[in-house]
Amino acid sequence: MTVLSIHSWTGQREQSEEVTDPTWADAESALRRLDNRVTSQVGVETDAGDYVSVGGGDGRYHVVLGTADDDLFTLRGGAGAEDETAQLVVGGQLGNYPADQVVDFDLAARAVRTFLAEHSADPDLDWLRE
Repeated sequence: MTVLSIHSWTGQREQSEEVTDPTWADAESALRRLDNRVTSQVGVETDAGDYVSVGGGDGRYHVVLGTADDDLFTLRGGAGAEDETAQLVVGGQLGNYPADQVVDFDLAARAVRTFLAEHSADPDLDWLRE
């Protein structure tokens, strides 16, 4: 089983929605709801414990992929330099992220689409192992 979760925050109050065994259309719709303000996190998790999480929105996204073995990977490919930072709201909290780890919608969507189909990272994308 796979679960898609969509997280929104009003102040410190979180509201979550879940879709069991989501289609790509469900996931794409959830990603498009990310607004870098209220709705700032979408996740897909498998019953094995692997997951991909996307935060931010409004054209700028931070993507993390984790495995049941506690491996953690961050998607790179943003236009900014490694030593620059960008502010994003992820999980309801404003934070600074390395600009090269803030990607556009197409890269974030590709990472989620591959994960949804294969339950793994897209090997053709640039993943930084944490």
